[in-house]
Amino acid sequence: MTVRQKPILVIMARFPRYGRGKTRLAASTSKATAANFQRHALRRLLRELGGRSRPWQTRLSLIPKQDWRLARRVLPIRDWQLVDQGSGDLGDRMQRLLRLGAPQQPVIVIGSDTPDIRTADIHHALSALRSHDMVLGPTTDGGYWLIGWRGRPWLGTSRHCPRLNPVRWSTDHARADTMQCLQPRHRAALISTKTDVDDRADLRQHYQNRFRQKHIAVNTA
Repeated sequence: MTVRQKPILVIMARFPRYGRGKTRLAASTSKATAANFQRHALRRLLRELGGRSRPWQTRLSLIPKQDWRLARRVLPIRDWQLVDQGSGDLGDRMQRLLRLGAPQQPVIVIGSDTPDIRTADIHHALSALRSHDMVLGPTTDGGYWLIGWRGRPWLGTSRHCPRLNPVRWSTDHARADTMQCLQPRHRAALISTKTDVDDRADLRQHYQNRFRQKHIAVNTA
C-alpha cells in the first residue's frame, strides 16, 4: 500500500534587509519602511503557517543563500526547512520548487508580499487540488499570491515539470499567461483574491484592515 505524503508548502522570500527588495514600496515610502514591512510580513507568515501540527510540510526558499545562517538566528524558522531557489527568472525558480514533491504529492508556493494569508487559505487551496491540476490565488493587479500543483504529470517532458514560460512576470498579464501554460485537458481552480503590498496605498490599506480586524476581535471577545 502506498502511503500518501503530506503536501508541501513553500514560501518564496527575500531576506529582509535595508535597501534590498520591495523597490516600488521603498520608492513610495522609504527604504526603512520597505525593510520593516518585509520583516513583519515574513515573520507573520512563518508563524501563521508553520508548526509541526500542520497537515503540510514547510519549506522556506530564501534568497540570497548567503543569509541563511543569519536567518536561522533571527527568523522563527525552527519548523521550516530552507531550500534553494536556484537560478533563472521567477518562472524557472518557481518551477523548480513545484518539483519538490513526489508523484501525487501536492506542492503549494506562496510569496511574502501578501501578509494576510491564513491557514484557511492553504486548506482551501489543498481542497481545490483534490479535483483540479492547478490552483491559483489571484491578486487584484493581475498576478497571483499562490500557485499549487496537484503532484501528477501535466506539462513538459518531466512528470514533475509544470512549465511556467512564457509568462510576463510583474505585469497584469502574469495570471492569464500562467493559465495559458496549461494544456486543454488540465483543470485549474481560482481561490480568494488578495492584494499584494507593492506601494504606499497598498500598505495603508493593509494596516487599515489589520486595525479593523483587531477592532472586530475585541468587540466580539
